[in-house]
Amino acid sequence: MTRTALLAEGEQVEVRSIGYMKKGVPNTDTLPFRGRSAGGGYSTVEDLLAFANALTTYKLLDAEHTTLLMTGKVDAMPGIRYA
Repeated sequence: MTRTALLAEGEQVEVRSIGYMKKGVPNTDTLPFRGRSAGGGYSTVEDLLAFANALTTYKLLDAEHTTLLMTGKVDAMPGIRYA
């Protein structure tokens, strides 16, 4: 994972995508601070895929702990739980 990080808010992220709230108005003023627990990190699709593959092929955790991590624990609605 070479294109995943958390940077201080003032630092520029190369090739960062910019969303729009309405035509011609970027959402950059509404983005959260980077590097916070509630988000703000950035990554590429390739890095996220590498992470998912490493997790599901037990390269990050053994099978027991991967199952523990990915098994739903909180009821979201009837019949649906999230981890």
